[in-house]
Order: sequence, then structure tokens, then C-alpha cells
Amino acid sequence: MSMTHYAVIGISYQQSTVAYREKLAFSPEDIQRFLPTIINAGVIQECALLSTCNRTEIYLVSENPSVALPHLFQELAQAKGEAAASLFAQGYQYHNRDCVRHLLRVAAGLESQMVGETQILHQVKNAHQLAGAGGAAGLFLNRLFNFAVQAGKRVRHETAIGVGAISVGSAAIELVRRKLPPRESATVILLGAGEMAEQAALHLMAKQQATVRLRIASRTRQRAQALAQRVGAESLAWENLPTALPEAGAVIAATSAPQPVLCPEHFSSRQHAVAADRPLLCIDIGMPRNIDPAVAQLPHVRLYDLDHLNGVIDKNLQIRLAEQPRAEKIIDELLAEFGEWYHALKVVPVIKNLFQYGDEIRQQEIARNRKKFRPEEWQHLDALTSSLVNKLLQMPIQRLKAWANDPQLRDHNLEAVCEFFALGENLVSKNSAPRHAAE
Repeated sequence: MSMTHYAVIGISYQQSTVAYREKLAFSPEDIQRFLPTIINAGVIQECALLSTCNRTEIYLVSENPSVALPHLFQELAQAKGEAAASLFAQGYQYHNRDCVRHLLRVAAGLESQMVGETQILHQVKNAHQLAGAGGAAGLFLNRLFNFAVQAGKRVRHETAIGVGAISVGSAAIELVRRKLPPRESATVILLGAGEMAEQAALHLMAKQQATVRLRIASRTRQRAQALAQRVGAESLAWENLPTALPEAGAVIAATSAPQPVLCPEHFSSRQHAVAADRPLLCIDIGMPRNIDPAVAQLPHVRLYDLDHLNGVIDKNLQIRLAEQPRAEKIIDELLAEFGEWYHALKVVPVIKNLFQYGDEIRQQEIARNRKKFRPEEWQHLDALTSSLVNKLLQMPIQRLKAWANDPQLRDHNLEAVCEFFALGENLVSKNSAPRHAAE
């Protein structure tokens, strides 16, 4: 096992605008082409690339980071241009323990713009899968990403950091789900096909019950049809909106129109279509407002705008932030556990050679004394001697594992064990990772 060094270089929403981040974005196809060029030179042993709308990060394992990082920047310049590579150089770098902690926090949603958001965990899994498929992930990155996924799952299951909507789109859907009667069929009309509308549609379709029917209308019919196809909804012709409103349980307005697209007269037929205790839920998330404020005066309509949603978002955000210390405690626990695994690797070669030493003696003695036993006893003899060697080595191996997390004690005692059993003078120095790598 070679000396190992973990590192990550990256750039995120915290350091750059979207105009800069898009220059460093990698598609899955880009990643599949890029990773082999990083690995093939031999100076980087393992590599994974995480690219989202808010961050691009490259994780690597190398024996010599002073050689590996310049090689990485050189390959970045070839793949994305000199200007893009210089942007990466201005971003952040974390090494060893800090690198491990960073990925755990990323997967847990603690580094996200929307604290606790869940999409990042799926993106971390995808980054790991792409690295594995390209032969760029081995023992060290596999273990790191497995711990990261574990961190993401534990933080979301053991804390409330992912509870409640903290984006306008998700807050609108949370309001719809809260106000519409559960277990009853309902039609939701979404006005608009832009980014905000798509965000709301994705949240609704991800959480909807089978009884919810989503219909999407836009003044540009092709955009409504395209969005409906992407999210698994129905498209609605804009001119058919007046006849569709009486059948709806909720309307979400998210257009970029400069004037209101819904006025009181659009709801005149609604008054005779439903009972008084079942008003139409209207949620206006447009800016400027898409629904005339006068609609709020209609007895058969309940209108909510961005001010209402911001109150929901602020409340949920405070809940999430209050959960952050509990999430950080989980990160610390997993970081310590990762360190134990990493340090244990340093004693594995000695344990392996110790078992080999004991088994060689066992085999020699069996060969020398086999004639003293009947053939039908040989299988029992083999099992007996194997058990004896294992029991004799059990306590020394427990001690070796216990020493793993104490660098000074570990290195001194490993050298002594190697000398006592003649396991090889260079066994410890060749197979130990640098002390700071996960400490």
C-alpha cells in the first residue's frame, strides 16, 4: 500500500457567480472523457469530479500532491481553457482530513446554498458512480464517498435539517399540499414554463399523491408542452384557461409577464362551480405579481403571494439552522470513524505478513509430520493447526489494531513487531501513509 494524500480543488457559489461557474461545468460525458486523462499519466492514482449548478469539485488521491496538482491544472487548461483553469486556482483547496470533512459536509447539505437540500446527495452518488465506471475510483475514494453518502443519509434521518421548504417553488408546493384536502383528487394549474415554474413542477411531481393532476399553461405553447413532458404533467392551452379554472383546486402563477395575467373577471364562473367551503387556492410567485391583488377580495378564492411564502421560508430556514449543530456532530463522528479506518490500513501489511509467517511455519510442520497421521486425519490436522495459529496471533493482532490511532506508539511498536518476527525491515516505512493524511 503506497503513501496516500487526499485533496480536493473546487469552486462554488460562495466564491463565484454563475457566469464563472458555467465555464467550469462538466457534463457526465465530459467527466467520462476527462477522468482517464487525469489517471493515465500515473501521478494521480484516483480521481472523481462533482459538477452541479452551484459547484465543481475534483477529488483526488495521490502519492505526491506537489506533482499531482500541477498536472491536474494542466489537464484542466486543456479541457476548459487557460482562463477556466485559473478560476479553479483561485478557488479552494482542502487536503487530507479537511478534504474528508468537506465532502461529508457537502453530501449532508451543509455546504449548499439552500441548507439541507437533498439533491446534492444524489449528485455525490452520481459523481462516485462515474468515477467507478471510468476506473478512476479505488480503495481510498470508494471509502471516502461511501462515508459521504452515509453522512448525507444520517444527517437527513437523524436531524430536521431537511424539513420544510426554503425555496419559493418548494414553499408554494408545501402550501398546496397543506391546503388541499388529502386523499381527494385535485387539479393544480401551473402558469408559466420558466425556471421558477419548473422548480415548482418538479417539487409537486416528486411529492404528489396519485390523486393530484398537474396542468401547465404558458403563452408559448411549445414551452408548456416541453415542461409538461419533462415532469410528467399535462399541457394546457392558454386560451382554454378560463374553462379550466372552475375545475381546479389550486393555481400557481409563475410567469414573467409585466402585468397580472389573472384578474377578478377570470374567476367569475368559479363562484358557481364550488361550495363556499372549498375556495380556489391561488399562489402567486411571479415578480412582478401575476395575479391582480383584487382577486383576494373574492369570497371563493384564497390568494397567497411572495410575502406569505417568505414567512414560511424564513421559519423553515430557522428550523434548519437550529439543527446544524446536531448535523455537525454527526460529521465529527463519521470523520473520527474514517480516521480509524485510515489508520488501521497502516497496520494491515504487518498483520498480513504476521499471518503469513504463522501459516508458513504451520505448513512446514504439517509437511514434516504428515506421515505420522492417517490420510483421513489430514483434514482435521489442517483445521486444528489453523485454529491454533489464529488463536496464538489473536492478541498480538488486537494490540496492533489498538495502536493504529496513536502515531508514535504505532510506528514504534510496528517496527518492534517486524523485528521480532523478521517480517522485513522496510515493511512499516513502505506501507505507512503520512501521519497527517487523515489526522
